Amino acid sequence: MEQVRLIRIALGDLVGDIDVSKFPQRLQPRRIDVYDEARLAYLPKLDPPLSATIIEEREEQRY
Repeated sequence: MEQVRLIRIALGDLVGDIDVSKFPQRLQPRRIDVYDEARLAYLPKLDPPLSATIIEEREEQRY
């Protein structure tokens, strides 16, 4: 998907919707079900959430 994003940026308005199913197999995005309970068990539990930490750090850098 990162390659698709970079292609969209490079081509700007020349590209409409891209059908990734027509891409070569090596360029097709891998489908991962992030809601799979077994996979979720291995993800780190952040407290506070990372987004809150980033916001807090940005506010501290302003001053």
